Amino acid sequence: MKRIVLFVFALTVFGTGGAFAQQSFGYGFIGGTFGGGRGGVGEAFRYGIGGEGRVAPRVTMGGEIGGIAKDGNGVIGSGNISFHLPVELRRLDPFLTAGFSIGHKNDATGLWANVGGGVHYWMLPRIGLRAEFRGYPGGYDLSGFGEFRFGVVFR
Repeated sequence: MKRIVLFVFALTVFGTGGAFAQQSFGYGFIGGTFGGGRGGVGEAFRYGIGGEGRVAPRVTMGGEIGGIAKDGNGVIGSGNISFHLPVELRRLDPFLTAGFSIGHKNDATGLWANVGGGVHYWMLPRIGLRAEFRGYPGGYDLSGFGEFRFGVVFR
């Protein structure tokens, strides 16, 4: 488990910064979960950091690592691919995302697919706001859940 968390962290910090330095971005988020009966992942507080790098004109790949807090603390790491929708307004950047996540909380492990979408609102050329929804079907020892998250994005 520690190796997976370190891999996702390394991908987040180093993986998107080198090869895609001119077309990458990072983000931080907070949010809340809903659903998720087993393992205390429902109605929990979520927080984390992530980063993505462009691999095609409207496609980014990246990873994130974060925590989950309710009746104890846990960790969740994700690897995702995102498609950024074309829009006329330069300040809005809507996206769809999908990937896999792994987590550990209270001696239980979760393995989920994750799907969702959101929007970046670029207030300035290098900083903006991020709003996102994700669903996590699956779970293994921890049940599936959904989450809303909000944060900042920077490039």
